[in-house]
Amino acid sequence: MKKINITVGRFQPFTQGHLNMVNDGGGQCIVYQIIPNGIPESLASFKVKGRKVSKKNVENAIRKLNNEPVELSDIEKEIIKRPFTNELIKKEFDIIKPLNKNIKDVVYIKSMFDAFIHFSKFINEHADEYEPQWLLCGDDRKEQYDSTIARIKSNDANTDVDAKVIGKLQTYIGSGRTKGVSGTAVRESIITNDKAAFERIMPRGTGVMFDEFVDAFTQYKDRLASIVKESRTTLKDFIIESIKNI
Repeated sequence: MKKINITVGRFQPFTQGHLNMVNDGGGQCIVYQIIPNGIPESLASFKVKGRKVSKKNVENAIRKLNNEPVELSDIEKEIIKRPFTNELIKKEFDIIKPLNKNIKDVVYIKSMFDAFIHFSKFINEHADEYEPQWLLCGDDRKEQYDSTIARIKSNDANTDVDAKVIGKLQTYIGSGRTKGVSGTAVRESIITNDKAAFERIMPRGTGVMFDEFVDAFTQYKDRLASIVKESRTTLKDFIIESIKNI
């Protein structure tokens, strides 16, 4: 019986640190990529982790993406954490997967529970071949993931998630964080146009994507700028309409 691991995340992008974590698991791993939501059509509907995003938040994020010196709030840091489209990350995985035998598959999902649903079905369909082992994660996620597994194990109300399968998973952080390797470091290398740093932090074979990641940053920044501009237009229209009413 072969052990199999899973890891779940947005992977913006998938770095050498993530790959080291997969290899630390000592076996094959299914990578569950949470599809990013992208930027909404208007500032009014822009929320991050349930918190409303202000025009100032977006403007500060744009300044950071322009490599201007700015101290970011927590919500502003979150805004710049997810600049890459699912299509770009999928292209990255298309390069990484064939070069790394421990990545069994990459599955695109909308939430962590979707990952558990898919993994439950996979194990039940291959029960004679695979046995769940590790839910691989960073040290900052371990407590949260332990709690999620415990909740699923104690409550079988959601029949789409097999509690017996998920209950066999244990969180594992492997050798821990790789110094100097993180999604933040990758994004910083793009902001500063440091291709050499990008190639050091990213998995083998993906260095050729540097220009594509830079273009993605530019497009993301332009989209942020457009919703700020639209919000200003909306304010102008509101003032004109208010004057007319008076």
